[in-house]
Formats: sequence, structure tokens, C-alpha cells
Amino acid sequence: MLAVALFTFAPSMALANGWVVKKATGTVYLVAPGVKAFRAKSGMPLQPGYTVATKGRSRALIARGAETIFVGQNTKFAISKYRSTARKTTLLQTEGQLQVDVQKRARPHFTVETPFLAAIVKGTKFDIRVDRQSTTVQVERGLVSVNDFSSGDRANVGAGQSAASRPSQSVGLQVGGRTKPTVVPGKPKAPAFQTPQIPIIPQASVPQNPQATLGGSLASSRNSYERGNGGDSSSSRNSGSERDNRSSSASVSSSGGNSTGGTSGSGDTGGSGGSGGSGGSGGSGGGDDDDDDDDD
Repeated sequence: MLAVALFTFAPSMALANGWVVKKATGTVYLVAPGVKAFRAKSGMPLQPGYTVATKGRSRALIARGAETIFVGQNTKFAISKYRSTARKTTLLQTEGQLQVDVQKRARPHFTVETPFLAAIVKGTKFDIRVDRQSTTVQVERGLVSVNDFSSGDRANVGAGQSAASRPSQSVGLQVGGRTKPTVVPGKPKAPAFQTPQIPIIPQASVPQNPQATLGGSLASSRNSYERGNGGDSSSSRNSGSERDNRSSSASVSSSGGNSTGGTSGSGDTGGSGGSGGSGGSGGSGGGDDDDDDDDD
């Protein structure tokens, strides 16, 4: 009953945000605090605070007008409930691969945050991959400002360039491309959320493709998917929970105030919160386990 009651109000809340599930193939879940995971269907509005999770070889396409978010297999992300507005969208990505294509505007209006870095854009097309130890950003069009949390390094990454954060291997941004972007040192900052080992959907039994790569693999997967065919992209297996650092002196790049699943507020994503606040898009896994449904 709780799930039905909450989702009944989702359309009016999501209309201001404008993001809608345009296509969902395979086992694609939506989950939120106190709401058992349920299957995403084409046409559903994506309410801020809900986590989108693709299982196995499943994929999804999220759209707002001409702007799109292609969701690869084994991916989890949410639209931040507390730092997204009608003018700005903040995604919290805990694992997997996304390809984002957003329109150019005068000011930065779209941010993707991971446990390792924040990617802030005005208008661009880029891929972002998150696993247990790293985040990699690869830009196809436009310019993305990448801020590394552990080192404070910053870089403006353009078309054909990439930036990666692998704090367990080396400190600082690792950049690539025919002409590498310039890395500017800065002060380390706390990430907006952490990734506890709390699964939010049943784990898939489908093996991952070890030869899948960022960029070409995800782009071909998206193109094939939009034409109605198959396509793969790879990932790892963490779940996420956004933390409130309002009481901390640390802030996260240009993405605004942080939010919490901790002691004094409600988090956007992941498990249950501490005293006084509930976690965001955590909750128990549910739904069916068919990996071959096509909800076109």
C-alpha cells in the first residue's frame, strides 16, 4: 500500500523535474525509501529521490525533451531529491555506465556525482563509468568540468578527452586524449555520498562482458538500443547512499549543498538513514526476475 500511495503522487512531483522513462528493456527497477522495488515501465515519470537500477543485460532510456540519459546494464543512479531543481539536475551514480546528452545553456545545469568525482556540464554528450575503485569520464561533445574529491584536482575535459579518478591506485586525476586536458590542483573535498555494501535489487546471474569498454561500447549499445536491437555495457556492484555534509566544512565542487541519509535529514539514495532521517532510494529488492521483458 505504501508503494502505491507514494507513486500515486509521483507524476505531479516529477513533472517539474521533467524526466520520464522513455524506454525500459529487461529488468529495470525503481526503488525509494519505504517503497519495495518495482518494475519501471515506459512512460513513467522519474521522481527525484528514486533510484533507477538495471539488472543483468537490461537497459533504459530516460528523457526530458531532447535531453537523454542512456542507462547501461548493471547500473544504479538517482536524481538527487535535494539538489535538483527545475533549472538544474544532479545525478548520483553509484555504479555502472551512463551516457548523458544534454542541451547547452548559459550556466552549468547538469551534474553527475559519484563516490570519486563530480562532472559538471553546461551542455555536452559524455559517458561516465563507476566501479568499486574508480570513475572514468569520456567526453564526446562539449566540455565537462571534472572535480576529483580525493586530491582536489580539476580539469576541463573536452571532446575526445577523458579523466579518471582511481584513489586506491594513485592520487589525482588521470587524463587522456590526443591532447590531454590541463589538470589544476585544488583542495580535497568530501564526496556527497558513500557506497555501503547494501544491495537494493536482486543480483543478476548474467555474466558481464569482460571486453566491454567505455565510449565505443556504450555508444554502440545506445545506438543499437534506440533502433530496437540489443547492446551491452559493463559495470560493478555497489549500492549508494547520499550523506548530508551540511554541518561539515567540506562542500562538493559547484553542485550546491549536500544532503543526508544520516543524523538530521533524508538522503537521496541508498540504505536506511541514521537517527532522525531515512535513507533515500534504498529499500528492499522486489519485482520479478525476468531479464527478457521488453517494455517498449
